[in-house]
Amino acid sequence: MAERRRLNLVLDMRLPSHLRAWQILQHIPVGRRSHEVCRIICTQEDEKNRADLLSEIRQIIREELAEVKTIPSTYIDKKIEEAAEPQSVSSDVLGFLHSLQEGDGIG
Repeated sequence: MAERRRLNLVLDMRLPSHLRAWQILQHIPVGRRSHEVCRIICTQEDEKNRADLLSEIRQIIREELAEVKTIPSTYIDKKIEEAAEPQSVSSDVLGFLHSLQEGDGIG
Protein backbone atom coordinates (compact mmCIF):
# COMPACT_ATOMS: atom_id res chain seq x y z
CA MET A 1 0.00 0.00 0.00
CA ALA A 2 1.34 3.43 -0.91
CA GLU A 3 2.40 5.76 1.87
CA ARG A 4 1.18 8.83 0.05
CA ARG A 5 -2.40 9.76 -0.72
CA ARG A 6 -3.67 12.25 -3.28
CA LEU A 7 -6.65 14.54 -2.94
CA ASN A 8 -7.85 16.66 -5.83
CA LEU A 9 -9.69 19.80 -4.81
CA VAL A 10 -11.96 21.67 -7.20
CA LEU A 11 -12.82 25.23 -6.21
CA ASP A 12 -15.70 27.19 -7.74
CA MET A 13 -14.64 30.85 -7.90
CA ARG A 14 -18.30 31.92 -7.94
CA LEU A 15 -18.62 30.78 -4.32
CA PRO A 16 -17.20 33.28 -1.81
CA SER A 17 -15.76 30.63 0.50
CA HIS A 18 -14.04 28.85 -2.41
CA LEU A 19 -12.64 32.15 -3.69
CA ARG A 20 -11.33 33.04 -0.23
CA ALA A 21 -9.77 29.58 0.16
CA TRP A 22 -8.06 30.00 -3.22
CA GLN A 23 -6.70 33.40 -2.19
CA ILE A 24 -5.30 31.93 1.01
CA LEU A 25 -3.74 28.99 -0.85
CA GLN A 26 -2.04 31.36 -3.27
CA HIS A 27 -0.12 32.96 -0.40
CA ILE A 28 1.27 29.60 0.74
CA PRO A 29 4.53 28.69 -1.00
CA VAL A 30 4.39 25.79 -3.43
CA GLY A 31 5.65 22.68 -1.66
CA ARG A 32 4.15 23.81 1.66
CA ARG A 33 0.49 23.80 0.68
CA SER A 34 -0.28 20.19 1.65
CA HIS A 35 1.37 20.73 5.03
CA GLU A 36 -0.55 23.96 5.65
CA VAL A 37 -3.91 22.49 4.60
CA CYS A 38 -3.35 19.53 6.95
CA ARG A 39 -2.29 21.88 9.76
CA ILE A 40 -5.41 24.02 9.30
CA ILE A 41 -7.71 20.99 9.28
CA CYS A 42 -6.09 19.51 12.40
CA THR A 43 -6.15 22.86 14.21
CA GLN A 44 -9.83 23.23 13.42
CA GLU A 45 -10.53 19.76 14.82
CA ASP A 46 -8.44 20.47 17.95
CA GLU A 47 -10.36 23.70 18.56
CA LYS A 48 -13.67 21.86 18.17
CA ASN A 49 -12.54 19.20 20.66
CA ARG A 50 -11.41 21.89 23.13
CA ALA A 51 -14.74 23.72 22.74
CA ASP A 52 -16.65 20.49 23.34
CA LEU A 53 -14.56 19.69 26.42
CA LEU A 54 -14.99 23.21 27.78
CA SER A 55 -18.74 22.96 27.27
CA GLU A 56 -18.85 19.66 29.17
CA ILE A 57 -16.79 21.10 32.04
CA ARG A 58 -19.08 24.13 32.28
CA GLN A 59 -22.12 21.86 32.40
CA ILE A 60 -20.59 19.78 35.21
CA ILE A 61 -19.75 22.92 37.18
CA ARG A 62 -23.30 24.23 36.75
CA GLU A 63 -24.73 20.94 37.98
CA GLU A 64 -22.40 20.86 40.99
CA LEU A 65 -23.07 24.49 41.90
CA ALA A 66 -26.81 23.88 41.69
CA GLU A 67 -26.42 21.35 44.51
CA VAL A 68 -24.40 23.66 46.76
CA LYS A 69 -26.41 25.34 49.49
CA THR A 70 -25.91 29.03 50.10
CA ILE A 71 -23.35 29.82 52.78
CA PRO A 72 -25.10 31.67 55.62
CA SER A 73 -23.98 35.28 55.98
CA THR A 74 -23.54 34.74 59.73
CA TYR A 75 -20.81 32.18 58.97
CA ILE A 76 -19.06 34.63 56.66
CA ASP A 77 -19.37 37.45 59.22
CA LYS A 78 -17.87 35.21 61.91
CA LYS A 79 -14.91 34.32 59.68
CA ILE A 80 -14.29 38.01 58.90
CA GLU A 81 -14.34 38.86 62.60
CA GLU A 82 -11.92 36.03 63.39
CA ALA A 83 -9.53 37.24 60.73
CA ALA A 84 -9.71 40.82 62.05
CA GLU A 85 -8.88 39.84 65.64
CA PRO A 86 -5.30 40.62 66.65
CA GLN A 87 -3.12 37.56 67.04
CA SER A 88 -0.75 37.16 69.94
CA VAL A 89 2.93 37.38 69.09
CA SER A 90 5.48 35.52 71.14
CA SER A 91 8.08 37.49 73.06
CA ASP A 92 10.84 35.74 71.06
CA VAL A 93 9.50 37.21 67.83
CA LEU A 94 9.12 40.64 69.39
CA GLY A 95 12.66 40.47 70.76
CA PHE A 96 14.03 39.51 67.37
CA LEU A 97 12.18 42.37 65.66
CA HIS A 98 13.43 44.79 68.33
CA SER A 99 17.03 43.67 67.78
CA LEU A 100 16.64 44.29 64.06
CA GLN A 101 15.43 47.81 64.74
CA GLU A 102 18.26 48.55 67.17
CA GLY A 103 20.95 47.05 64.98
CA ASP A 104 23.60 44.61 66.04
CA GLY A 105 26.21 47.20 66.95
CA ILE A 106 28.68 45.93 64.35
CA GLY A 107 30.24 48.47 62.01
